[in-house]
Amino acid sequence: MSNAIATIAPASEVAALSQNQVVLRLEEYARMSEGAFSENTKRAVASDTRIFTAWCADHGYHAGPPSTPEAVAAFVDAQAAIKAPATVGRYVSSIDHLHRAIGALPVGPSNPVKMALRRMRRANGTAQAQAAPMRRSEIETALAGMGSSLIELRDAALLSLAYDSLARASELVALNVGDVQHGGNGATVYIARSKTDQEGAGQYRFVAPDTFARVAAWVAAARLDPAAPLFISMSHAGAGERITPRDVSRIYQRRVDKGFSAHSTRVGNAVEQREAGIPTGAIAQSGGWKGEAMPARYTRKAAAQESGAARLARSQGRA
Repeated sequence: MSNAIATIAPASEVAALSQNQVVLRLEEYARMSEGAFSENTKRAVASDTRIFTAWCADHGYHAGPPSTPEAVAAFVDAQAAIKAPATVGRYVSSIDHLHRAIGALPVGPSNPVKMALRRMRRANGTAQAQAAPMRRSEIETALAGMGSSLIELRDAALLSLAYDSLARASELVALNVGDVQHGGNGATVYIARSKTDQEGAGQYRFVAPDTFARVAAWVAAARLDPAAPLFISMSHAGAGERITPRDVSRIYQRRVDKGFSAHSTRVGNAVEQREAGIPTGAIAQSGGWKGEAMPARYTRKAAAQESGAARLARSQGRA
């Protein structure tokens, strides 16, 4: 790693870099960071910075890197009117990522950008759109309508495993047959890597007996080897290849309801755990969350029924 990139350079020094020098630093950063970030992270940074660059070109700003805090603050103000706060915040993080790549100070902590982000959050709030929760009763209805064809066996196994394990779509499509196992303590699925486990420490998630039976029926019918992808495409064009996260959404929408997304089984299980009185910490553990903040957000509507006001109303015979 060169000293130019290993340390944060003074603003005046970085601003004086030629375009060719910036390109060389970015190329060196790409080489030395190979394998350090997930493909999703790299795609997000590339997409977000393209959006920023295009906006700057349309509005007379120099995109950089390095970018001026004033340009990024103006970009935040403009995007706040059309994008969710979480999306705009991610844009700023991606812009900062490129600044660090060339050894420049990030612009996110600067006062102009901090104030623009604060304006956005005060005006728009910080609530994020949440996937519709898919409940177990809806899954049972879908399962009851499926037969014994290969594609139906696959979709039944996918729906069941997704709900039990609270797996993200990216985790589901990365599974191999051997990751679902039955031992002395019952069935589990091994999630080798996840959004919150980029370094691959791995985690085991619960699999109910009926779900394990559906997975086993699919594996046997499709004659899949233990090292093969667990969920494969049945289309003529991609037969035998891993399905994609987008395919997961399509399967949910085709089998259950068009209003569901790939995150709906994860949210649905979390909500139903909370309704069953299961503590947020146990919900977080079952879904591979690092902390309790996200499952608490998913289940906050259900949690209202456990509040002091709800308990008082029940004790008074009013609920």
